Amino acid sequence: VTGSPDLSQLHKLEKSESLETMAGRLSLRIHKIETINALLSFHTFHSPILHHFTKTDIIDETE
Repeated sequence: VTGSPDLSQLHKLEKSESLETMAGRLSLRIHKIETINALLSFHTFHSPILHHFTKTDIIDETE
């Protein structure tokens, strides 16, 4: 049974499908990260305290 070409073809198909789902999950994760980053930057821009902290952090790094 192990030498049959039908099983190897099926295995190849399973592998490509799992790669597609992995790619799909990865793109979803990237989208989530981008959304979080957008929310964070929006929040920092509109919150004076956080904005002050990010400004001082940038200044400290350049000195």
